[in-house]
Amino acid sequence: MHKQIVSFLPSQFDTPLSTRALTTTTSPFELICSDVVICFRKLGYFMGIMVPLTPYGSGALDEFYPSVQNLWAMFVHALLVFVELAFLLSVPFFVFFIGIGCMVYSAIVALIIYVLCLRLNGRTSGPTMSDPSILEGYDKKEDEVWIFVNGIAVGDHWHQSNLNRLSLSFRRPIIGIHNPTYGIIFDTIQCLIQRDFSYNTADVRETYTYLKASLLDPSVKKVVLIAHSQGGIIASMALDWLYADLPSSSLRLLEVYTFGNAANHFNNPSRSSPSVGDRQDDSEGGPVNANINNESFLAKSTKAFLSSPITGRQEYDERVVPHIEHYANSGDFISQIGVLEFTKSFKHRNHRFLGRVFEQIGVRGHQFNQHYMDTMFPIDRHTGLVLDHNTFMDAECTVDENLVVSRERTASDAVGQAVGNGDDHGTKDLKEEYVSATKANVDRVKSMQICALSRLWLYTNGKVPTD
Repeated sequence: MHKQIVSFLPSQFDTPLSTRALTTTTSPFELICSDVVICFRKLGYFMGIMVPLTPYGSGALDEFYPSVQNLWAMFVHALLVFVELAFLLSVPFFVFFIGIGCMVYSAIVALIIYVLCLRLNGRTSGPTMSDPSILEGYDKKEDEVWIFVNGIAVGDHWHQSNLNRLSLSFRRPIIGIHNPTYGIIFDTIQCLIQRDFSYNTADVRETYTYLKASLLDPSVKKVVLIAHSQGGIIASMALDWLYADLPSSSLRLLEVYTFGNAANHFNNPSRSSPSVGDRQDDSEGGPVNANINNESFLAKSTKAFLSSPITGRQEYDERVVPHIEHYANSGDFISQIGVLEFTKSFKHRNHRFLGRVFEQIGVRGHQFNQHYMDTMFPIDRHTGLVLDHNTFMDAECTVDENLVVSRERTASDAVGQAVGNGDDHGTKDLKEEYVSATKANVDRVKSMQICALSRLWLYTNGKVPTD
């Protein structure tokens, strides 16, 4: 069994709320131009969407397992790639055929794509469910709601396979919101338009509706949202609506887990300042020894952070949604233009992307079952249960301290605003203590196993976390 290297990136602390979502800082047209540059820069990872083709850890549930339905789906996707690529390459020649000819040609291509996608997506609408026979003999966990939103290039068959694989892994019924495919190339283009222009598709509206209804249902004690690929964009946009609509007491029931996340931001608002202020330490030997304006939200939240170290799965907890985790493969093109770009790139250090990040180093593949679930939550083919040990969960995490500190640079600069009476010495001390606390939190998790950090791991095989 080879030793897997897994990079762990803690969630942004950002106690003074100094960062902003990328979509609030830049115009959509600048964003789309930037994304085109990112896509070309990461083009070497593009084949990472489809490869490797083997092994088949989940048997027929894996996307590339040679079953009749999977082979048909791959054949249609290959046709879509050919048609869409040919169309895009022909677009520059439109200047020679301006008029009705271009319109007819485009309409014919659109019709071909529509017919092919209809074969993949099916005719059903609305949410779907995982196979109920998977849960025979198991507690149905009726006070929990689990929702899954799929990503790019997923038709109805692969979507159903995703739902069944999740149900096998966590032994819960899974509600599926199908994000229909328009082919790998057009799906990727749609991702960029969706996240840069805040384009709220039907999938965003449906996800928002089901999440809101579940979070307000008095019989529900927990709501878990799992999103893959473009589903990460859908989840991010639906959450932005929910943050504006629901009280924090309802959102505390929510947990979010993404795989191969294509989003360019991920918000998670701070909870009310009084709860933060209750945890402040004003003693002379406390974590902050400066002339602080104690009524300032910046002061209260910063002091709470400095006195609340990370230990394992328990992180500094002043965010509305208590648990957000992102899982990514380093060789996955969608992860590279999404979660890994916007959490690791220096130029995005001022931008908000909340949630812990687990990155499998040197691993390619974007398919949900075959490349993510099979490598991170592998199952025993005979029992259908998630194995107690695997190379991902047993790996000791590596943490880039410089990256973590860099992501907090904007916050450490902003905490000086919490110091009263123009005390420059106090401002400097507070900044240094903020950086020191960040480094100390990194030291506490270095070399810990991923299974000791992953919240989602606690739900495998029908288990329920104790907290």
